[in-house]
Amino acid sequence: MTNQYSFIEFKYPKDAAMWDRAEEICGGTNLSSADALHLAAAIEIGCNILVTTDKDFITIASNYIKGTVPPSEVDLAIAKLNH
Repeated sequence: MTNQYSFIEFKYPKDAAMWDRAEEICGGTNLSSADALHLAAAIEIGCNILVTTDKDFITIASNYIKGTVPPSEVDLAIAKLNH
């Protein structure tokens, strides 16, 4: 995938803010702790596109990251970023 989309940059959360955000998300939504942690990590690193097959996760995560999409919409989400 990185060969096809060479502009993808991998980042990792660097401080405790991610854990605090995960706790807030978990307490304010019906996401599991694992999903809240994934979403918090994506937010903290500045994720533009978050891809998942979980429809409930898409619904909730879209409130935090507008580019939360199913795999079938990845190309469209990337195209939107380039405009």
